[in-house]
Amino acid sequence: MRLDCVRFYKTDIYHPESKGIKLFIEQKKLNKLIVDFNGNNQIRDENLHQLFELVSHVIGGMSDVDQAKESEAFFVFLISDPRRDIGAYLRPLLEYFHNLGYLKFKKHIYNDNKQKVVRYKVEFKNTEGTVLKVKLYSSLAQLSDDIGKKMTSLHYQLFKMN
Repeated sequence: MRLDCVRFYKTDIYHPESKGIKLFIEQKKLNKLIVDFNGNNQIRDENLHQLFELVSHVIGGMSDVDQAKESEAFFVFLISDPRRDIGAYLRPLLEYFHNLGYLKFKKHIYNDNKQKVVRYKVEFKNTEGTVLKVKLYSSLAQLSDDIGKKMTSLHYQLFKMN
């Protein structure tokens, strides 16, 4: 067996508060740590797509204020725990938020960090000034991927304050 065929599926999945969604996640065992040695993720991807359908329906029924709060929660999830294993769920959900007018700056669900040296500490705040997440970055490219600004403008903004 080749090790590059082994896939690990972690337990935490972003979703809005809903009993139906929680029940679906439990029934499909999406909340369980799974090690897939066979690489048969088609069934899991189908379940994740069904989860997207449920979640988008719940979010679509929310008010604009609640949708904005959910978009913040989803953004924090994306930058807190980069997940390739549930891309079949996260990609369409990010597109859905884009269609609603939220998170237009966020282009990717996964931010690949290629460096180990931490150089920047960034506080993410909402419009009320509440700190949503503090994250450490190794490069401006990594930060740029999360916030959607060009690296040159970030570099200028970051170092202009010094």
